[in-house]
Amino acid sequence: MIKIKRRYLSLLAAAALALPAAGLAQQEAGKLYLNPAVGWIEWDSDTNLDDDVYYQLGAEARLTERFGVELRYGQADSVDIKRGTGEADFTRLGLDMLYYFGRFGANRAWEPYLAAGVSHGEFDVDGSDRSDETLGNIGLGVRYHLSDRWSLRADARAVNSFDSEQTHGIYTLGISYALGGSPAPAPAPEPAPEPVPAAPVDSDGDGVPDERDRCPNTPRGREVDEYGCEYVLKQTETIRMEVLFAFDSSEVREEYMDEIEKVARFLRKYGGTTAQIEGHADSIGTDSYNKKLSQERADAVRTVLVERFNIDPARLTSVGYGEERPIADNNTEEGRRENRRVVAVVAAEVEKPRD
Repeated sequence: MIKIKRRYLSLLAAAALALPAAGLAQQEAGKLYLNPAVGWIEWDSDTNLDDDVYYQLGAEARLTERFGVELRYGQADSVDIKRGTGEADFTRLGLDMLYYFGRFGANRAWEPYLAAGVSHGEFDVDGSDRSDETLGNIGLGVRYHLSDRWSLRADARAVNSFDSEQTHGIYTLGISYALGGSPAPAPAPEPAPEPVPAAPVDSDGDGVPDERDRCPNTPRGREVDEYGCEYVLKQTETIRMEVLFAFDSSEVREEYMDEIEKVARFLRKYGGTTAQIEGHADSIGTDSYNKKLSQERADAVRTVLVERFNIDPARLTSVGYGEERPIADNNTEEGRRENRRVVAVVAAEVEKPRD
C-alpha cells in the first residue's frame, strides 16, 4: 500500500483550515458523527516496527453540547519490521470519551476537545502468532465546522500498552459528517416598538390642544388659561415699584430689577393691556425741578421694561408728575418717602365675547 508522507498531511490540514465556515445553526447535542480519518503512527522506540500510515473510522455520539462518546476502529497494514524481514498488521478497536471546550473563533467554527479512552489492539506478524494488547490513550483534538453537517477534525493521541509499557503516537486528520441533531432555537423576536401617540394638535400655538381650546386663534405670544383663553384685565391696576434713586439721579440700580420684573410679568400675562409708568416726587425742591426729575426716572423704568424684559414699547408710556399727586403728608419724613414713588398704571381691557 502506498505510504502517505507527513508533509502531505500538513498540506491537507492547511487547505482545510482555509475553507470558510457557514450556517452553524444546529445544536450539537444528539448528533451522530461519522469520522473517517487517515494519519500516521509513530511506534515506541522499543517496538521493532517502522512508522507508517494509519487509517481510522469512528462513530461519535454527542451526548450533550460538551460531552461525546466515540467507538473507533483503526489499522496500520503491512508495516515493515525494522530488524529482520516480514511485515506486521496492527488493528485497534476502542471506546473514547470526549470533552469539548466550546466554540471559538470566526463564526464560532473552532471546537477543541480533550479525549481519553481504552482499546483492544492486535498485532499480526508474518511467521508469528497473533498477539493482543490492552491500550489506553489520551490526547487533544480540534473540530473545524464547515457547515451544520460537515466538519474537519485533527487529532493527536498518546497510546500506551498496559502489557508492554510501550507508548505510541497516533496523529490523524479526517472529514466528518453529522447525522441528527436539532435546530438551534430561533432568537427571540425583537419586541415591537411601543406605538408613539400622535402629538396633540395646537393650531394657534398657545400650548393648549385644540380639543380643550375654548378660544381658538389666540394671538401669538399671549399667555392663556387652561382653556386657551387670554387673560383679560377687568379693572385698572396700579402696581407700585419700590425703586429708589440716588440723590439727583435717574439711574436704575440692579438691586431694584426684581421690582420692575413683577410689572413685566403682569404685562405678559395680560398681553392686551397698555401701561403708563408714572414718576412722583415729594415737595422738597422746586416744582419744575421735581417734575423734570420724576419724568427722567419714569423714562428710565420704561427703558428697563423694554430693553431688559422685552415689553413692546408701543404698550408703554411714561410721565413725570413731580409733587403734583402726593399720597401722604409731605410734612413728615415717612410721608415724603411714600410720595417718592414709581408706579405702573395698567389700564383695564374690554373683554371680547367668547365663541
